[in-house]
Amino acid sequence: MGRALIIVDVQHDFLPGGSLAVEDGNRIIPVINDLRTRVRFDCVVVSKDWHPADHCSFHENNPGSSLFQPFRIFNDKLPKEGLDQMMWPTHCVQGSYGAELHPDLVIEDRCGRRCNPATSTSRATGFPGGCKNKNSPARYADVCRSARVFCEDYVTIIVCSHYAARIRYFRRARSDLIICKGLDKDIDSYSAFWDVGKLTQTSLAKDLRSRGITEVFCCGLAEDYCVNFTALDAQEEGFKTAVIQDATRGVAKDSVAAAHEQWAERGIDIVMSADIL
Repeated sequence: MGRALIIVDVQHDFLPGGSLAVEDGNRIIPVINDLRTRVRFDCVVVSKDWHPADHCSFHENNPGSSLFQPFRIFNDKLPKEGLDQMMWPTHCVQGSYGAELHPDLVIEDRCGRRCNPATSTSRATGFPGGCKNKNSPARYADVCRSARVFCEDYVTIIVCSHYAARIRYFRRARSDLIICKGLDKDIDSYSAFWDVGKLTQTSLAKDLRSRGITEVFCCGLAEDYCVNFTALDAQEEGFKTAVIQDATRGVAKDSVAAAHEQWAERGIDIVMSADIL
């Protein structure tokens, strides 16, 4: 029985000052970091909204639509009757500052170093100014180009011999899994598992099963949207699922309450971080 922590969309655009900010969203970051330090998870997943600029969920791309209201969209990938899509401000555009993970959020590469995969190569290595050894075979992907969405190379760095002595201090021997979602301009994705129309699946379910994961704990932003849909899909995929109450924040009280009702009906637990041992 393996346990995974799924950290959903802790990106600048969902944090105070962002284009789609969740109130007090920044307060979950220390809770998540403490959880990572205190609890041994067999796998840690970090999801990111990673939209093209012409994404269908952006209000500015849909003339006649209104912000924060559903709008029926039509394209060749959807059923002929179309799909009601919530209209959002432009957010988490690929390569933008708003799409970056918050720098205080702990991300771990293959050797257990802390880094932020949304920043530059030298900052992501965790070494001042990057490695000085020109022969170091470091690998880093600034943009997720994988059609499968899962892109482990985002946080994979091969350490050169210049820093080999530091390896003994590394706590984990496995990289975080980075899931980029919402890449298709024609359909939105709240969940780290599926798009909203259940047309395209990321590799997350398969990746978790391949690591022997049977139980997942979800946290991040926002509780009533991306965390909610991720938890619902995790349960539907057969994983024992819980949402960490103090490690998430929601957009609106009504939609948070509706999400909690769905979780109760589906057997998804609500827990506090202190209860996870």
